[in-house]
Amino acid sequence: MARRGVVWARCGVAAAAIAGSALLPACGDRVSRGDIRDTIDKGKTSGGGEAKPPQGGGGKPPQGGGTQPTAACPPLTVVDDLRGVFAVAANDVWAVGDAGTVLHYDGCWRAEPKATTADLNGVWASADGTVWVAGASATTLRRSGGAWSVFTAPGAMDVQGIWATATDVWAAAANQTTQEGAIFRWDGAAWQLSHTNSTPGTYSAIWAAAPDDVWVVGDGREPDTDYTAIHVHWDGAAWTESYSCNPEGSRFAAGGWVAVLADIWGISANAVWDAGDCSPGAGPVRHALIERRAGDAWLEIDPGVVADYRPLGAIWASSESDLWGASAAENIEGNIPTMLHFDGTAWTASDDPNTVGIHDLGGTSASDVWAVGLRGKRLHFDGTAWTPSP
Repeated sequence: MARRGVVWARCGVAAAAIAGSALLPACGDRVSRGDIRDTIDKGKTSGGGEAKPPQGGGGKPPQGGGTQPTAACPPLTVVDDLRGVFAVAANDVWAVGDAGTVLHYDGCWRAEPKATTADLNGVWASADGTVWVAGASATTLRRSGGAWSVFTAPGAMDVQGIWATATDVWAAAANQTTQEGAIFRWDGAAWQLSHTNSTPGTYSAIWAAAPDDVWVVGDGREPDTDYTAIHVHWDGAAWTESYSCNPEGSRFAAGGWVAVLADIWGISANAVWDAGDCSPGAGPVRHALIERRAGDAWLEIDPGVVADYRPLGAIWASSESDLWGASAAENIEGNIPTMLHFDGTAWTASDDPNTVGIHDLGGTSASDVWAVGLRGKRLHFDGTAWTPSP
């Protein structure tokens, strides 16, 4: 739904904290990204592609994203959109999506028993088998000891993303109709409200470097009512807001504009990026917004013309010279918005038609990257090419 030139993404971030629980050191899932497909899709293209045979043999499950079903790895048909992915290791990957879909990759993709029928937006996991999932209608899931439990967050907001640190679990939520956002913290038994937005707006994604260094991004209004992309930061004591892609601080100082931050990812406290859409609302060209945290400020990175027609819903990095951005759209004004990649020198656009319609990115290294998206799409990048992973 668009309002006054602003695309209000179907997004929100979930953050929750498990005080006193036994979690591994900080790592997390970039929450489910903003889904702006309803406002920007002008047509559909197929996202298919011919699967390539796996390397090796002996009937063993393919490793690190093998793409062809075998006797040990029968194909897994998924028709629902996948909205979140998180990789713990090359053969320990979780993906979640609509209608309560939860998938696990251990060399083969397998479906977990459904604990809910709610749409699921984001996932975080650790090597000890603990998994947290964010979902619609205040739904969250936790996997512990191999069993799933369902917990409901206060209110009725959609929980859009979730992240855990060594001591905490955070979840961020949004109500698109009322333009409300909330951040919840897990107290070991239930979710407790930690923060609500002070002006109209919603939250889209979350990432944390430490228990006292948590970032949430979204879109909404500044105190002066200007539309803006929003960052919210937890320093261990309080939440503070900052803004970007607003009239005072963007190239769109006059007229309507699109201001959305849909995702955030970092590799350390000093290497954090976010992504979304910062575009003139009256113009036909949608433009990727990419920012890098530098000191106490967010600095916009302009990839140039390759960012045109590529509003981003997901971003992921393995290092400062290996960044990926993607969009859930399949067609924008007749243009295919494929992935963007930064190699430390320049941004380039993928020429692979498979890389359209992506909701989320994750991975463990530059040669082990996962993408999930529309109609159960699962892709794996081995450092050279993206291939479907059935």
